[in-house]
Amino acid sequence: MSEKQNHETEEKELTRVEDGILLSLIFMTDEQFYSLEASITLNIRGSIISGTLISRDKYYDLLAKELESSGSETAKRISDHLMDFNKMSKEREEKERKEKEKNSLPNFIHLKDAKFFSPGIDSSLPKQEGLLWRGRLDSIDGFSLVSIR
Repeated sequence: MSEKQNHETEEKELTRVEDGILLSLIFMTDEQFYSLEASITLNIRGSIISGTLISRDKYYDLLAKELESSGSETAKRISDHLMDFNKMSKEREEKERKEKEKNSLPNFIHLKDAKFFSPGIDSSLPKQEGLLWRGRLDSIDGFSLVSIR
């Protein structure tokens, strides 16, 4: 690795700040023992996303069901691919945990019934049902354990 690449990597590592509370909630939702779902509102670069925090497995299950309900063969193939991806991803993370002898940190947060709120807009998007949503943890500026409806 060149000196410049090494310096850029160090800067990136220094700028990532993990929120222990948020990470704990995500770990709890991802563990089968807890099966936690929690109302949450996220602030991301001035926009607000509000919904219910769910596990990665539940996110993929719900997404697969949404795709399959369309009846399209293409959607069914995508659904199957997503379920395979989730399984491989979990296996890779388990292997990393065993090799490092510590928990690897999640990179994503998963919501159901997500609605988006932006300054200057009086209502949420979408107006009716919320959506499934997946976002990068390092993009979150703040959060609250309540949901805006």
